[in-house]
Amino acid sequence: MTWLNGTINEAVNDEKKEEKDDDYDIIMPDHSPTHLALRIKEDSVPQPQFACKVSVHRVDRDGLIVKVVPPAEPVANETRGPMELVLLIDVSGSMNDLAPVPPSSEGEESEQKGFTVLDLTKHAACTLVESLNKHDTLCVVTFSTDCKVLFQALHMDSKNKSFAKEKILSMQPEEYTYLWSGMRLALDQLSGNPCMTGAIKIFTDGQPNERLSNSIIAAMGRWCKERGLQNMPVPIHTFVFGYKLQDGLLQSIAEFGGGDYCFVPDASMLGTVFNHAVANLKVTYAHDATMTLSYPNFLDLTELGLYIGKAAPKKVTSQREGAHVEYSINLRTIRFGQSRDLFFQLRDRSGELSKTQRHSLRSSCIRATLKYRQGREIKWVSAESGLSINNPRLSSAEIAFHTSRAMLVEFLSQLFPLTERDEHKALLDHRIPTSNDIQHLVSRLPASNFIHDPLNLGLMMDLVGAENKKGEIELALQNGSWQKWGRHYLSSLLMAHQYQKCFSFKDPGTQHYGKGSQLFCNELDVLDGLFDSLPAPPASRLPVAPAPRLPAPPSYDDTVAGRHVTPIPTPIKMSRSCQRYHKDHADRETAPGDTVKTLQGKSKAVRTVLECHTDQAKGRTMTVITVNDATALWVTPWHPVSQDGGSTWFFPAEAYPEEKHPEMVKTGFMGPVYTVQLERQAEDIANDHAINVEGLWGATMGHGLISKDGEESDVRVHEFYGDWDAVARSLDELPQSGGLALGNGTTTDEVTGRSSGFLPL
Repeated sequence: MTWLNGTINEAVNDEKKEEKDDDYDIIMPDHSPTHLALRIKEDSVPQPQFACKVSVHRVDRDGLIVKVVPPAEPVANETRGPMELVLLIDVSGSMNDLAPVPPSSEGEESEQKGFTVLDLTKHAACTLVESLNKHDTLCVVTFSTDCKVLFQALHMDSKNKSFAKEKILSMQPEEYTYLWSGMRLALDQLSGNPCMTGAIKIFTDGQPNERLSNSIIAAMGRWCKERGLQNMPVPIHTFVFGYKLQDGLLQSIAEFGGGDYCFVPDASMLGTVFNHAVANLKVTYAHDATMTLSYPNFLDLTELGLYIGKAAPKKVTSQREGAHVEYSINLRTIRFGQSRDLFFQLRDRSGELSKTQRHSLRSSCIRATLKYRQGREIKWVSAESGLSINNPRLSSAEIAFHTSRAMLVEFLSQLFPLTERDEHKALLDHRIPTSNDIQHLVSRLPASNFIHDPLNLGLMMDLVGAENKKGEIELALQNGSWQKWGRHYLSSLLMAHQYQKCFSFKDPGTQHYGKGSQLFCNELDVLDGLFDSLPAPPASRLPVAPAPRLPAPPSYDDTVAGRHVTPIPTPIKMSRSCQRYHKDHADRETAPGDTVKTLQGKSKAVRTVLECHTDQAKGRTMTVITVNDATALWVTPWHPVSQDGGSTWFFPAEAYPEEKHPEMVKTGFMGPVYTVQLERQAEDIANDHAINVEGLWGATMGHGLISKDGEESDVRVHEFYGDWDAVARSLDELPQSGGLALGNGTTTDEVTGRSSGFLPL
């Protein structure tokens, strides 16, 4: 794709100014939605920019664009409205991990300064405190095993600012990550004042381990239903740190909550990501915005992209319009000086109508009605357009940009399909798009014909880069990048393009989303200055010299579930919603009967999946280790693993002792952990009982190594875990739920002191 790079480097904006025509807008009086619509000619009666403007554009045979243009700034002599913010901060043990640092300019690992993820969170929270005024309120809630209100909602005058910062800096890491309990407590702190711009901001490293009867998304829906709400009362934004994230869940929480999913890969990006998010919040113009399109039955409109709560068009009949179709889209919030532009694929089936029916099409139109809230006041504004494509009011470059942006959103959203639990789940490595797929997308984008326009240029640079450097999207989809950072980054970039928000200074394609708003730029400048001027919190951990690593694992054939099969018993911990291999359904969880490929290349069926819990009632916890810091995989210390394709096996605890590798060890972990037992076949050897998880081979139970005779060097040897029949009998005695055998630790042999069976949950 270097054919594009040379042209991009020389691109300048020489696009002509937009042309105007004599189309009409329909403005509904703000004080009552029941009054008759007033038909006002825009050119002869200029409207003061108090309210949003809406316009509808049939841009070609297959496309429709609806524009929402809010005022650039508040009415003269007015300031922004007051804000009501709740910070929900993760203080679990993993927040005491050293914050990732970016590589040096030479590409080498940078020196650690001893700052933890929680330290960085404290600095961001103190920056927010300093940016608020006496009309704004702030509350901080912490969540771990226990969820606490650090301080209740306070108006941010100078006295309360000092108190808030003191309390924030006093936070210390605790134990586990009970996210939903924290969310419920944070929601309880909201006053419900409609005249304040409210938001909940969640700071976490993305490793919740709270046991729920269903997903957090289902719990959020149930919370709304119990209170008679269609949506969460305020936007819920998620800020996630590092690479060991349950990204699909955090993305889904933000999406269901009407907020943003903001990925902070390392310490260098915290300031820009957080400051952009707060600046976007501070320039909020309207809340609860909904766009409803009304159009004839012979038109099919499709919004590109996939998200939670996406509605389908519905056929309705009214006295005024007769039979027609209505299509509603939740716009969430609208921001001063930042337009919202909706692109729809359009299919016109009028050719299928009779001659008499086609004659009546002259009076047909597409109507767009925007409903939004400002304080306690509900407002409407509408616009309509005929079905002709003559004299569009948008420039060719703008049409190309919004069409291409919608196509990019569709492309990115396919990387994160929704599961039955309404959670996004990133595709497995072998299913992600290739360079050829990206090149095919680029060849279809109208933006590639308008690279002298800055909007289209930025979008293309996101994809293919410039100056002989690849674009971030292409880099994120490469082998090795996708699992470590690509999936987290692209899910955040998807939201930025979908909702036209700038999340950082780095991505060329999103820079224009806030650039036209002087109010946004001013707020961002203030926040950047505060972030840089505030003293950093004390580093919680002394710098640790870079630890040596075992050789990187080789590349394996991942045409099977190996990478995302649910992990091993005391061994490997991952999310319940792990991917599994299935010839028809590659996004389901691993279950008995599924097929995996072993070290020896055999295809073997999974007999049993064990979900093993620590005894929470007795306060028991465990230590887990990350053997490969490029993945989100945790392994228990004494589970045999291999990094060289099964030639040698080792215990993580011996290879990475905590005193030498503290950054790789997490203490106080409270399960569950997972493992499998594979079916037995004739002439099996030990390596036939192993599965690949995130590039790491782990031994499965019943591998056949039960005697030390001739096997002194093999760490897999175990009287119980090596005995296939003994393991099978013990698993069969456990309670079963959802295809899982539920365990609660192990029994111990009185003579050897080693595990001899499983205890039921």
